[in-house]
Amino acid sequence: MLLAKIMPDSNSINILSILRDTLVLFYGVGADKINYANVRGGTKQAAQSVSQ
Repeated sequence: MLLAKIMPDSNSINILSILRDTLVLFYGVGADKINYANVRGGTKQAAQSVSQ
């Protein structure tokens, strides 16, 4: 999973690679791998999981 931040003012891009085996907590489910976030709730769930 890649998290990209595009900054047009400075003409730069930052990219953070998140290992797909990283464990996160899902409300009502418990701990599971971060790549499950896309399956469970799409990009919105993935973004919330990454922000944790």
